[in-house]
Parts: sequence; structure tokens; C-alpha cells
Amino acid sequence: MKLSNVYKSQFIKYGLIGAFSASLDLAIFLILISFFLVDVLFANAFSIHFGILISFFLNSRLNFKKINKIYIRFLRFYTTAFLGFLLSHSFLYVGLNFTEISSEIIKIASFPFIFLMQFYINKKVTFKN
Repeated sequence: MKLSNVYKSQFIKYGLIGAFSASLDLAIFLILISFFLVDVLFANAFSIHFGILISFFLNSRLNFKKINKIYIRFLRFYTTAFLGFLLSHSFLYVGLNFTEISSEIIKIASFPFIFLMQFYINKKVTFKN
């Protein structure tokens, strides 16, 4: 299966925007658990929303260039992101309760799987023509 140049370009931009948004999410997460001693699951729930907002704003304008139907697109994007949040939360819950892996490693390890799932859904549903 050959991918078009547009698809490849959107995938790369989505990755760069995702890396930026995930870095912001992770930074907020680490600050909350390290400096403010916030519960790990609460910190995850809080930090992920900042990443979602930044990612939607940048993807809608810079990557997919879809600024029409903004409320519907945001709802779809947020729903897709919420699926990612549930997966991230599930990975953290299972990892913290059934392994001795640190929360930081679990959260970072969850990013690639969640990224691929969200790109596919957002490309085909959220930002379709």
C-alpha cells in the first residue's frame, strides 16, 4: 500500500504536533507529581487536557487546515483524545498495581500506541472533508 505525499506530510506534522503536545502533557504531569505531590492519576487527568487543547488548535490550523465546523471537529477530536486518556489511565493503573515500573516510564511507553490510534481516527473522522 503506497501512501500519498499529503498523507505522509500530515502524519509527520501530526507526529511533531503530538510530540510537542505530549511533551507539554508530560511536563505538567511531572511538575504536578514531583513538586506539588499530586496523586499520579489525578495529575494524569489534569495534564492530558492541556495537551489535547494545544494539539487540536495546532492540528486544525496547521496540519489538516480545517477550521470549519470547529465545534463538531473539537468534539470528535476530544472524544478521540478521551479514548487515549482512558488507555493512558488504564496503562498507569495496571502498571502501578501489577508491576514495579515507574509511572513516568509507563506514561512515556504508552505514547506510541495511543499516537497511532488517534492519528488514524482523527484523519478519517475528525478532519475528513
